Amino acid sequence: MKNNPAEMAVLVHGLWMSSTEMMILEKRLQKQGFRTCLFSYHSMREDFSQCADSLFRFVQDLQEKRVHFVCHSLGGLLLHHLLTHYEIPWQGRAVLLGSPLAGSRVAKVLAGSLVGKILVGRNLAYLNRGCANWPAGYEVGVVGGTFNVGTGLFFGGWKHPGDGLVSLDEIKIPGVKEVFLARTNHLGLVFSRNCAMKTAHFLKNGRFFSFADQAII
Repeated sequence: MKNNPAEMAVLVHGLWMSSTEMMILEKRLQKQGFRTCLFSYHSMREDFSQCADSLFRFVQDLQEKRVHFVCHSLGGLLLHHLLTHYEIPWQGRAVLLGSPLAGSRVAKVLAGSLVGKILVGRNLAYLNRGCANWPAGYEVGVVGGTFNVGTGLFFGGWKHPGDGLVSLDEIKIPGVKEVFLARTNHLGLVFSRNCAMKTAHFLKNGRFFSFADQAII
């Protein structure tokens, strides 16, 4: 009997980044049995409608019936926009690494300022607003960092536990199935071997933990 092909995982980077930063995570997911693709977009120059349309066409061209997503930071909000505004013909799961689904305090501080427009670009308002709930259809788990060192500390982030840019209370909204906390900062979420292993476990099983472990619900 012929073995079923490995399932596909699409990796989506965050603000100020490119797909290059996702390559270590990609290799680790491949070792866990996934086929992978890196999606790249202009996080500052293009608005979410343009980016979501590019992502939809990118995944559609893969011609897969089952597609998982692994998204860092702003990439998680982009996936939310895609699932909210498009009729998705695929099935799968999603893991979001440090995505401020409930809105970003840093974005709120920068909103309406010239500095904010320069640093964040066209999607500042979306980061500021966040998402009301996660759309049905794609099981989602989120990963938050607890090493609170990063640029967010300059904008009051030191008052709130988090990864130095995104606070823990910003990563969860109604519809999120499970949360995993890792001892790393915001950028470190994509380089952490522990995060990669937990991500692979969730994509395969719909949980970050085995039933014998304790999850944060």
